Parts: sequence; structure tokens; C-alpha cells
Amino acid sequence: MRRAGTVFVALWFIGIAAAWGAEPPSVSPSQLVGNTLSAVAFVPRPAGMPGATGPNGGELERIMLQAYLGTDGRALVRAWDPSRDAYTAPAERRWSLNGATFCVDVPLAGPQPICADIH
Repeated sequence: MRRAGTVFVALWFIGIAAAWGAEPPSVSPSQLVGNTLSAVAFVPRPAGMPGATGPNGGELERIMLQAYLGTDGRALVRAWDPSRDAYTAPAERRWSLNGATFCVDVPLAGPQPICADIH
């Protein structure tokens, strides 16, 4: 994962459904294009950030996002802004799939994308 600490992500791909056996089938970018991702990520806060309770950080920061996955790695992404109690305006960002690792750039999440393994 490209973000400091462990990212726990719950992913729901709207419009993608499969009956999986013991091993889920591999996912290709073409299967994701044209679908909407809704995700919640819990990311440890770095030391010195509001909510960090110890010298090495602390408490988890919740990042909620929605992304419409377009072609050529483009996505329209919005994220929940807790300070405004509302979603950000949709913004064009990048997404990628490398093997089973899915990454998306998220407004309000800093310069690094949020990545998760797709299982």
C-alpha cells in the first residue's frame, strides 16, 4: 500500500456481481470501467496530526469516497469532507489496477493514492 500505515477498505462495485467459488476470478481494468466505486478507508493518522494520540500517530482517520471509473485511468471522485459535513465537488482524478492492487487518487487524502488489494 502506498499510504503510511495499514489501510482497511470496504469496496462495493456497483453493477459488478459474481458468484465466487473458492478462488475469486481475476479482475481486469475493462471490468471496472463504467462502474461506480463506493469505499470507506480507515487510515492511521500520522504523528502530529489532529487526532493523533501518541508520538507515532494514533486514532484512525475515516475516508469515504465515491468514484466513477472512466477509461484511460480517469475517474470522477468525490470524498466526504467532515469539516463541511458534505461531499466535495466531483473532481477528475486517476485510478489504476496493477494485478490485484487497485489505487485511486482521492481529494482530501493527501498526495498519495489510496490502494487496496481486490479479493
